[in-house]
Amino acid sequence: MLVPFYDHDVVTHDAVATDLTPQQHLELQFKASSSSDLIDDGLRTIRDGRLSATNRDQVLASLATGLGRLYVLALDLHRLEIGHIPERPDPAASCEPGLADLHARLFDILGLHPERSGGVADQWLCRLSADSVADALIEALGAYRGAAASERKAPDGAWERVRAAVDLDPGVGSHRLRSRADDGAGGTDDAADPAGAENPGDAAAGTATARAYREAWNSRFISTVETIRSTIDACSQDGLLGGPAQSLGAELAQRRRGTDAA
Repeated sequence: MLVPFYDHDVVTHDAVATDLTPQQHLELQFKASSSSDLIDDGLRTIRDGRLSATNRDQVLASLATGLGRLYVLALDLHRLEIGHIPERPDPAASCEPGLADLHARLFDILGLHPERSGGVADQWLCRLSADSVADALIEALGAYRGAAASERKAPDGAWERVRAAVDLDPGVGSHRLRSRADDGAGGTDDAADPAGAENPGDAAAGTATARAYREAWNSRFISTVETIRSTIDACSQDGLLGGPAQSLGAELAQRRRGTDAA
């Protein structure tokens, strides 16, 4: 049974505000807003069909950075719950944990939590666990997070790995095969690339099968990222990350309502 995307508005803010110091609460507001903004901006570009060869590095770096901040925030809140000071980056360290490492660390905590039950959080954890794209996509997006942190371009092959991760979905993969075979030699792989055109206008052109592939790819990418966010939100509300984390969904909902009203 498919679970609808988690309703951020059902998370109450006042019930958990006292679990955080004023300074921690302000920091939570800032981190929740910044991670949400980065993810929303990236997904909006893809949802609107505006992903292109000229903007894909920027869009994917935004998404990877937003997801990384969300993971760090959730892990920090968990550490507060168990009585530890949140980890801070070590300036002397040669590198920080990768996006895939953060993802695995967080969902290991959630998946093995002793209070995990058959509620909404459990349904979302099962849905994410069964997602054939999620692990490969997060691994591929890690290159963009690293590039954004060092202010350099994504390494060669980064886009191809992101594209291949989403193509792991059988439905998306079959669309790609049909687009390549369309009209024999007339259908090219570049024409079907979800971000292969120089501008969004060109991306909307091409054969019907190429357009169908791009639409399926975009939809699957968005679905996986939204599943990750909704799983974190549901687990937060169910207390799997502790009392302080229950305000995370409220902060995101508050920010989104403000954006919608603007």
